[in-house]
Amino acid sequence: MKVVKFLSFYYETTCIAWWGVFFAWARTLLRVFRFSDFFLLLDSSDLLNNFSLLVADQDRDYRTRYQDLARTGRYQVHMVGSGHEAFEIAGDQSFHLTIVDDRVPEMGGIETIRLLMGRTPILPCVLVVQNPTKERRMEALGAGAVTMITKPFDLEMLHVTVDRIIEKCYPSVKSFGSS
Repeated sequence: MKVVKFLSFYYETTCIAWWGVFFAWARTLLRVFRFSDFFLLLDSSDLLNNFSLLVADQDRDYRTRYQDLARTGRYQVHMVGSGHEAFEIAGDQSFHLTIVDDRVPEMGGIETIRLLMGRTPILPCVLVVQNPTKERRMEALGAGAVTMITKPFDLEMLHVTVDRIIEKCYPSVKSFGSS
């Protein structure tokens, strides 16, 4: 009888321990990825109509260029004027791509990307710079940026860059750039 009780106790504690490990693992994943990002990873076929961009740029002229992306109907563009605003709105909403100007107020573009990557490591970020250098490119890539765009840029180059990032980061979106 004592052996049965011991085996029963051993079985119960082992199961509880494994469930504890499982829930700790799941809790860690939920901290790293927001819940909405799991659905994004599983099926991103609806991104053709629901792709959301977060753009942090203080320059009003360039904001109109980014808004031209929204006019295509493929993107929802959310504009902010500072790095702090970008970090705050990224905590409240889910985005598929972030474009950050290097000279955003309050904190620079590199620091904004570092903070965004700390919050959502799978979020692709693009740094926009006026005077690119090799050191700045290495610093941007080290912070987590996927690429760098040089100002001034034309709208066609912006479309091509964003489309390529979408195709690489969300593989189920097929021939997005060709539409």
